[in-house]
Amino acid sequence: DDRLATSASANGVIVAGDSVHAQSVVLVTARTVIGAGQASQLVTCAGGGSAIFSASGGSGGSLGNGVLDAGEVYAIDFFGCRSSSGSARVTGELTLTVNAASGNDHSVTTDADLTVELPQRVLGFDGSSNLTHTEVTNGPTRVVTDRWTSPSISVTSFRNGRYTRLSLTDVDLTHRVTTTNGTVTDISDEGHLTMSYDGWAGNWSATISTEGPVRFNVDGVPLSGLWRIALPHQLVMLEVLNEAARATLPGRVLLWPILVLASLAD
Repeated sequence: DDRLATSASANGVIVAGDSVHAQSVVLVTARTVIGAGQASQLVTCAGGGSAIFSASGGSGGSLGNGVLDAGEVYAIDFFGCRSSSGSARVTGELTLTVNAASGNDHSVTTDADLTVELPQRVLGFDGSSNLTHTEVTNGPTRVVTDRWTSPSISVTSFRNGRYTRLSLTDVDLTHRVTTTNGTVTDISDEGHLTMSYDGWAGNWSATISTEGPVRFNVDGVPLSGLWRIALPHQLVMLEVLNEAARATLPGRVLLWPILVLASLAD
């Protein structure tokens, strides 16, 4: 029905986008904590809050050099930690295993039980993930790419007094941020996941995929793109363009201003 299609469209686009952004935040915050402090000592986070971590593994005296090196394992407790002023606040526990590292590029496995306070919602994550981080700089332009994969992870979303439980499976999402002279000029996501929802709109499950890159503003509101949302008994093709969202279903079309659709996400 239309209520189901609306909930799947809003959450499949907005909450999925916020989730991959939150994973990037967690990785940046972890790197900042490791670079700013010493193991087993309370670290004051640059944007407020604190954290403490233990470290093991590595080779050739790599532990303690303030950067991620292959083979290292970090257990971090975050206490309302912000990596910088205005960034999202991270609270909870994270185990981070460095699989590969070269300069600012690295691949890690995480086991998380934490929350990330984004501007529009608080997201909680419980489960394991793989994250691959790369940075490319060309003159004044810098492109940071984070790929998040997970076979299965539990997510909670709290917004406007509503608490929603989500189960994400077969997650493979890539989040890319381009800055020029330090100013964000482009944010895009692409990939797929299956989302199972238990919230105010009832219960549903959908496989969601982007048709090429989809673009967002700095507040996480979609600017343009096409999403394929496959529910058990209907297919929704959602297009965002010119501040409007258009969902095409069998035999009918649903239309919203994009800010209205964003407001309907949990």
